[in-house]
Amino acid sequence: MKQPDVSATPAVKARSHTPASGSTVPAAMRRSGLARWNDWWAGSKPVNLFIIKLVAVVAIFHGFTLLPVYDWLLPQYLHAVASLARALSDWFGESGEVVGATLRAPAYAVTVSPACSAVELAGFIVAAVVAFPSPWRTKVSGVLLGMLLVATLNVIRVTSLFLVGLHARRAFDMVHDDVWAVLFILIAPLFVGGWIAHVHQRNSPPPVIGDEHA
Repeated sequence: MKQPDVSATPAVKARSHTPASGSTVPAAMRRSGLARWNDWWAGSKPVNLFIIKLVAVVAIFHGFTLLPVYDWLLPQYLHAVASLARALSDWFGESGEVVGATLRAPAYAVTVSPACSAVELAGFIVAAVVAFPSPWRTKVSGVLLGMLLVATLNVIRVTSLFLVGLHARRAFDMVHDDVWAVLFILIAPLFVGGWIAHVHQRNSPPPVIGDEHA
């Protein structure tokens, strides 16, 4: 008796969900967050270091303002500003006298208060100059120049307010709150930007003169 032919059913191979060896996963997905952070830090390291140093110096400066020596130095500085403003007002023909931090005349008087000392402005300029990567000799000259600029402008400010109070008292608030406030806000970034541009230009190598013709 003839046996029926039994055909073997081929086994069905299970499909593997493993990606083929030729396929790739995007590198950004395989990399860890720490690696991406390191790449970001390396790409913007100079800017990050500048910001960190700037914040640190500002914090140190504000810490200095809490010391007793600052409470002794500030009145001396305010008195010096008032005295220089008196000398400048004398040059404009308006004499006055200085008592502490007050410049006064028989008709009017102005007081250089701690809030109007521009010390915070000087502190910001000092912090930016110190934080910028440059030789220390350049930093010292920048700090001294910035502090001299702030002190000079403050003397001019007090003198102008004294003269405005004597001759145009109604305009005093506008000059004090608007004109000089805006000028002091602008002077810090302008000075820091100009100083950085000057330092960068000095440190840049001289251009190489070739044979090319424009």
